[in-house]
Amino acid sequence: MNIRAVHTEDADRIRRIMKVAFEDEYRRMGQKQTRLPTMTDQLLGYYLDRTPEYSFVAEKKGGAVGFCLVCRWGTTAWMGPIAVLPPAQGTGIGRSMVEASIAALRDTGITTLGLETMPRSYRNLQFYSRLGLNFEQLTLDLSRVYRNGSEVDDGGERQRLELVSLADGMGAEQESALRAVTAISDLVSPGLDYRSEVELTGSHRLGDTILAFLDGTPVGFTIFHTEPYAKEEIHGTVRINTLLLAPPSGGEDTLDRLLESMITGLEKRFVASGFDAIIFRVPVRYRSARNILLRRGFAINHSDVRMTCDDLPEADRPGVIHLSKWE
Repeated sequence: MNIRAVHTEDADRIRRIMKVAFEDEYRRMGQKQTRLPTMTDQLLGYYLDRTPEYSFVAEKKGGAVGFCLVCRWGTTAWMGPIAVLPPAQGTGIGRSMVEASIAALRDTGITTLGLETMPRSYRNLQFYSRLGLNFEQLTLDLSRVYRNGSEVDDGGERQRLELVSLADGMGAEQESALRAVTAISDLVSPGLDYRSEVELTGSHRLGDTILAFLDGTPVGFTIFHTEPYAKEEIHGTVRINTLLLAPPSGGEDTLDRLLESMITGLEKRFVASGFDAIIFRVPVRYRSARNILLRRGFAINHSDVRMTCDDLPEADRPGVIHLSKWE
């Protein structure tokens, strides 16, 4: 067996390994729907372009049989997706790849490292537990479908936050916007930096980034995807993969009110643009975000369990919002 860094030429093989391995695991979990949609070239290219120096492929007899992809945001890193062909499972290939990624990332001085996996996959939970990862929390997908231009409830309150996207208002000041992303990220968690995620989302044309301003000062942002993830998927869904909010302390606006203002603004923008559905990714420790979304008509339709290394847990500051996707 040979463990090596991932290459862009591995794309087709990685897509095939993922499809076969995930469909096999779905069957083991007893799911009725076991077919995994075919990932688009656009999304797979984005995954492979994130941090290839810490992502690995396992080769056996000249062909790739497994892979472990990695993403790094400053001093925060996560692993996934990860997959090994069923005939090669149980041979140590998965462990070797994950351990190689963990070792390479530790050498960079990261402070948070983890992954997300399916709560019903007991094999996955056991595998990652044996590698020293601890259960941290559930993350939920909350979605809402808008039919016939459903109106968005603003609660009768004035909009407290101004939302401006890189595409429609910050393009001429992109460097300033990227510096704001770095600053807000660090306020939420020391060393965290979503700048690379903003740049990759834009360069791969998957979506855009919106900054939130309070009285002219940037206090939050969201990174969202609007392009389909699967070749069979119909265009029309917005995925809010990252949402950070770090307002100054001592103001009259509470964090929850600002969060609701931000969610309202996002809903209005996307519905007005003709999108049919919005999905938010919510770690359960942010109860206010979950409750606000449920109250606004969103429904829970998916969950994953987040796991982190013993000595590299998440460490968000108090008084902030950090909604994120780790898969």
